[in-house]
Amino acid sequence: MKARAEPMVASKSFASLRLRPIHAKNRSTTQRRCRASRFDRERGAARRQCHRVGLPAKQMEFAHAIAPGATRVGLLTNLQDPKTPPQRQELVIAARALELTVVEADVNRPEEIEGAVEALASQRVDIVIVLQTTLLLSFSRSIAELALAKRLPTVYGYREHVLAGGLMSYGVDVPWCVRRSAYFVDKILRGTPPGDLPVEFPTKMLLSINLKTAKALGLTVPPTLLGRADDVIE
Repeated sequence: MKARAEPMVASKSFASLRLRPIHAKNRSTTQRRCRASRFDRERGAARRQCHRVGLPAKQMEFAHAIAPGATRVGLLTNLQDPKTPPQRQELVIAARALELTVVEADVNRPEEIEGAVEALASQRVDIVIVLQTTLLLSFSRSIAELALAKRLPTVYGYREHVLAGGLMSYGVDVPWCVRRSAYFVDKILRGTPPGDLPVEFPTKMLLSINLKTAKALGLTVPPTLLGRADDVIE
């Protein structure tokens, strides 16, 4: 069934919201992308926005595992963040394999978040995947509270969202990444040109589940999923 965009006439919080129902079968595949600006390259800086292939697809699989009856999946996106487009495309491709309809709500300012969650709820999505961006991570508690109020299960890429009340996350260990950055700082201070340093990707992914949130949503987490979790918040 092809999803259809519905006209939205709503409160001020909906003002600049992009809400795009998509049927996943109509989207193309994407490859791994790693962007470095010309400014960064000229100065040999290691500031890059990279997409780790396979991670968003696993998040979609976990969303389906914790809500196996879901037919409509919401994506809370932040398209002005360069990390978002490759994540979004991979999620849509993953939804195709599960025959799920994807509904997107894009936000690029904090004041748009409430309207976006309300819009996804109004489109009757069964579960929401929140993409990995700095903006959305910064407002993790607000997103978790809004989603819980609308009784929307949520899946994330950062454990910090789950600590703030989100349902489940699968992704990199952010504190480890911060600690690892000290290694590169040390190298630079000792004279290594930043441009000579490699771009590293964490190899260990963490699965975190908030059982308190699951209980509040009336969800039963499958024992097999709990058995795979690295972190269970009770």
